[in-house]
Amino acid sequence: MASVQLPSSPKILIADDEKTIAQMWGIIFSHLGFEVAVCFDGREAIRMARLWHPDLFVTDMQMPRMDGVEAALRIHKLLPGCGIVILSASSDGSDELKLIRKCHLEYIPKPVTPSVLIDRVQALLPTAALPPKIGVRRVTVEDHAHRHTR
Repeated sequence: MASVQLPSSPKILIADDEKTIAQMWGIIFSHLGFEVAVCFDGREAIRMARLWHPDLFVTDMQMPRMDGVEAALRIHKLLPGCGIVILSASSDGSDELKLIRKCHLEYIPKPVTPSVLIDRVQALLPTAALPPKIGVRRVTVEDHAHRHTR
């Protein structure tokens, strides 16, 4: 009897030093049917990408130890087929933004709504790999120090 290989869910690696934000994105994408891994700095993201081989990497641009741009460039070199989305509050003509554009990485200015990021993720992944699209209206993640609603 032949075994049937079911398609796996797309894997998204999320990196943000604001833990509640990273966890919020993780919750949203896991509810949408994606496999999700969350980390909190660029070095950890590279280590996870080597082990896990994500289909997509979503990262904040400014993080300690290694920023999101450096992590994205290294992951892009390591996994050329991995889609990359960089989120940042920086909207000036900085050198980092010029490098992002030069390397054809996706950039979304903050603040970003779930629908904008979900649409960009779905545009980057092959249609066959996507879970069914559903809407997300509002998600609130709380910890002892912060409350974030998106």
